[in-house]
Amino acid sequence: MAERRRLSEDLPPAGESGSDLRGASLIESVWEEASLTEGDLSGLTVAESRLSRLNIPHLQAPRSGWRDVLLEDSRIGVVELYDAVLSGVKLASAKLDLINLRGAELRDLLIEGCALGEVDLTQASAHRVALRGTRAETLVLTGLRAQHLDLTGAEIGRIVGLEGLRGAVVTSQQLLELAPALAEHLGLEVSG
Repeated sequence: MAERRRLSEDLPPAGESGSDLRGASLIESVWEEASLTEGDLSGLTVAESRLSRLNIPHLQAPRSGWRDVLLEDSRIGVVELYDAVLSGVKLASAKLDLINLRGAELRDLLIEGCALGEVDLTQASAHRVALRGTRAETLVLTGLRAQHLDLTGAEIGRIVGLEGLRGAVVTSQQLLELAPALAEHLGLEVSG
């Protein structure tokens, strides 16, 4: 049974000594209505937890581990999860301006009903990742290694690194929308 608590009860106020939580472990927790203005969460481990209604301008958690986590109804400006490991994570009904997943290992990740600015998957490894009912302004796929990346439920404004689409599932409509960028990427000349 998960313990219900407010994240702000666990964290010192921003700027006070002790806001460095590098390497902390948060297991079987339920966090609600939390705000965090700053703090180093590098190497954080979050497992079997639910985080709801978070308001964080900058979540700095590189090289962290997330397993069986639900993050929902939250507003986060910048999310730094480069070189992180996410397994069995669901991100639902959230708004994020930038999510940096460079070099991350992603397995069984579902992003549903979200508004995303930029999603950076440069050099990431993705296994069973899906975007459903989600709008992403920019999707950066440079060097992405994907096995079953499901984009069928996503509205994507722009894709950087089209070679990262290898292994992705798209709808026929998405393919039509991608056609000009794919033609340019491949150096195709399309005539009337």
